[in-house]
Amino acid sequence: MLVQAMWVTQSPLYQLPYMDGDRIADLKKVKVEDIIDFMNMDEDVRTKVMHGITETQMAYIADVCNRYPTIEIDFSLDEKQYKDGETAELTVNIRRPDEEDETELKRFA
Repeated sequence: MLVQAMWVTQSPLYQLPYMDGDRIADLKKVKVEDIIDFMNMDEDVRTKVMHGITETQMAYIADVCNRYPTIEIDFSLDEKQYKDGETAELTVNIRRPDEEDETELKRFA
């Protein structure tokens, strides 16, 4: 999936088509902060907040949301106290909860 470049301080909702600052501000008023929140919105609230969006545009937004990757990331760090410049071992587990396969990717640094 390709997403547009954006600053980390910007709302991830900018990755959805037809989103602008005003629409994102309206979404934040109903406690929608990210794409997962948007997908889980009550349909009536979504329709009200997304006023001015045609059915075709909403279908396109829904298609983009359905392609949006959902991942869970857990990490752990050895409890040892580290000093600046030392190598630390960090274990990162990445899971896609919607995948039937329970494969986890692990990487050590």
